[in-house]
Amino acid sequence: MALNRRKLIVAISLFLIFSTCFLTIPWVINVAKAQDLYVSSSHTDQVLRYNGTTGAFMNVFASGGGLDEPLGLVFGPDGNLYVSSGVTDQVLRYNGTTGAFMNVFASGGGLSLPIFLVFHAPAPAVTAVPSLTEWGIIVMSLLLGGSGIYQLRRRRTA
Repeated sequence: MALNRRKLIVAISLFLIFSTCFLTIPWVINVAKAQDLYVSSSHTDQVLRYNGTTGAFMNVFASGGGLDEPLGLVFGPDGNLYVSSGVTDQVLRYNGTTGAFMNVFASGGGLSLPIFLVFHAPAPAVTAVPSLTEWGIIVMSLLLGGSGIYQLRRRRTA
């Protein structure tokens, strides 16, 4: 029984540490600066825009330029929209404000059925002092781990 409890404590501690790293990364859903929701419509070969507050359809934001079965989409650091074209094995770039087709951003080199697009930001500069979130994780992990060890030792002595 004590072994199962120990595994649970380790699992919870690891979850607390890793959840802040992985749960904050946007993956599929894209919300622009104006809080509009952009959805790739693979059957119509379009990127549709919906109101981010009400969910009401606003317009066809992007289409054309060889877009065929759009799957993934992401706004890049330059503010433009990048959409994967599944059938043509390309990543197409659209103007982030108007939705106008700009160019084929990526193709070739073994690119096959691109689905998820992610712009990876450069690693931040290393700081000597942890951020408030990191301190929260450290304190929570120590409290949780410490209380678990205390409970295990208390049960062994009883």
